[in-house]
Amino acid sequence: MSVLIASKIVKTYQEAGKSRLILDNVGFSMNIGEMHCIVGPSGSGKTTFLNCLVGLDDIDSGRVSFLGKNIHALSGKEVDKFRALNVGFVYQSHHLLMDLSVLENVMLASVVAGQTVVESKKLALDLLDRFNLSHVQNSITHLLSGGERQRVAVARALINCPKLVVMDEPTGNLDAKNAKIIIDCLYDYIELENSCCVVATHDLSIIKKSAIRHELKGGKLLINGA
Repeated sequence: MSVLIASKIVKTYQEAGKSRLILDNVGFSMNIGEMHCIVGPSGSGKTTFLNCLVGLDDIDSGRVSFLGKNIHALSGKEVDKFRALNVGFVYQSHHLLMDLSVLENVMLASVVAGQTVVESKKLALDLLDRFNLSHVQNSITHLLSGGERQRVAVARALINCPKLVVMDEPTGNLDAKNAKIIIDCLYDYIELENSCCVVATHDLSIIKKSAIRHELKGGKLLINGA
């Protein structure tokens, strides 16, 4: 089943009065259970590509169909709500609220999406157990290690059971052990929850053989093999 289909995506930026082509008629699709990895040099447009897929950045032309909806035809409020319910985001910087506890950080995304506090707490506790974070659930986030913080960020991204997980350099600040924990948990999640994931990364060690690898170069998205 296709979760997302992007067709002929064109995206340009204006820099110093000149137009710079970032995405040149890019096509891309994702199915349930798939992990896609986007590689490419810094500045090649990986983050822009991810943002275009979920409507965070506008496109010049083309179409992105996500769960049957034309993302770029939705109003601002409509696309915000759609993302909140269907997309989980993980970035290189965890973007946690440092004065809240681990449990509160993970619960927050669920409460914002409309779940009750009781149900949000149950979901959060289950995820913290899955990521081996139950022992720090009541700790204030700024007391955690970098690896723990990033695992909390991943748990928060998954609490609304998103059909698509978007990760932008998620292991860039982590050692190999913590990077492996996070990626292994993501693989387990997409298999168990009928989801899919797209990761932009410089870290080729996180790309497993089962992942579909793409290279973004010169505005083109090239499949390098599974």
